[in-house]
Amino acid sequence: MVRILLIAGALVATPLLAQAYDPNSPQPAPASPNPGTQAANGAVLSADDMAQAKTAEGDAQYQADREAYMAALAQHDRAVNRTDARWARQQAAYADAMAAWRWQAAACKRGNQRACNMPTPNPADFY
Repeated sequence: MVRILLIAGALVATPLLAQAYDPNSPQPAPASPNPGTQAANGAVLSADDMAQAKTAEGDAQYQADREAYMAALAQHDRAVNRTDARWARQQAAYADAMAAWRWQAAACKRGNQRACNMPTPNPADFY
């Protein structure tokens, strides 16, 4: 069985090896770019051209863009800080309400009817 597989593999591989790359065979010529491509390539500025095209107006616009970005970052940071402060107040209010509820539950278990009849503490009341 192994012998049959080896023979079959050799028969399949022989035509593939015959089609090996020949460096002496003629190669197709690379396609020349069409006029539209040449025009588009010519319109692209080189790095040197871009450096020379930099003007005082461009520098001023660059600075204005940087300042606008920094102002937007500062505004975002203020909004995040407000959100963080609000979250901290909410967490403190929840903790205070839980402490009041534990005190109320303990008083109720000790037999204080008034504590048993009180409503459950609401974190919004501690905010």
